[in-house]
Amino acid sequence: MSDDQLMDQSYKALKGRKYLIVVDDIWSTKIWDLIARTLPDDNNGSRIILTTRLKDVAEYANPDIPPLEVLPLGVDESWKLLQNKLLGKSHINCHSELEDIGKKIVQKCQGLPLAILVVAGHLSRISPKRENWVTVAENVNEVVTSYPNECIAVLAISYHHLPIHLKPCFLHMGAFPEDSEIDAWRLIRLWVAEGFLKRDKLRSLEKVAEDCLEDLASRNLIMVKRGKLNGRIKNLPYA
Repeated sequence: MSDDQLMDQSYKALKGRKYLIVVDDIWSTKIWDLIARTLPDDNNGSRIILTTRLKDVAEYANPDIPPLEVLPLGVDESWKLLQNKLLGKSHINCHSELEDIGKKIVQKCQGLPLAILVVAGHLSRISPKRENWVTVAENVNEVVTSYPNECIAVLAISYHHLPIHLKPCFLHMGAFPEDSEIDAWRLIRLWVAEGFLKRDKLRSLEKVAEDCLEDLASRNLIMVKRGKLNGRIKNLPYA
C-alpha cells in the first residue's frame, strides 16, 4: 500500500467519527501537513494532541492557541519521580532517611525527567546506603552520561534534526565546562569571531547569532537563565 493510499484509508476510517489522536514527536511542518491531511474536521468535538521539541512546529500546527510548554520539574516533583521509579526496590524503605541527599541529587538533574530516570536506574543498581547516594550527588553529570543508550541517544536525535547552520553553534558549547553559565553576549561574539554564521541582507552577524541562540533555546538544548538572552546561558550537560 502506498503512502497516499494509507492516508486516504485513514481519512475514510475517521470521517464522521469523534476521535482523539495523539501525534508524538513531530520534527517538521512538512510532516505535520501530511498527517493533517488524514484527519477530517467534521466540527464534532474531535481533538488532536501534538507533541514536538520544536516551538515553531507547535505554533504552525495551531497558530490560534499558544503551545503548552512542559517546564522543568520542581524539586518536590523531581523527588516524587525518583521515588516512584524506585518503588518495589529495596530502596523504598530507606527513602525517609535519604530524602535530604535525594533532593540534592534531583536538584542537580535540573528538573529534567530523563536525567532523573537515568539516575534512578543507577541508584536501583547500587546498595541503598547514604554514602553511595552522596557519591551520586557529587557526580550526577558523570552518572547520566555513563548511560549513553538511555540519555545521550535522545540528545543525538535532537542534534540530528538541527539545521546545518546551528550544528557548529551547538557543538561549540562543548568548549565550556558542563553545567556552566555563559554570558550570552560573549557567546554571540565568539560565534561571530569563529565564522560560524553568515550575514544576510536584513540582519547583522550579531542578530543572526542571537537568533541562533534563541533557536537552540526553543529546542531545549540550552537553558536561558534570568529570563532573557541578554543574561546568561546555561550549558546543559544533557538534553
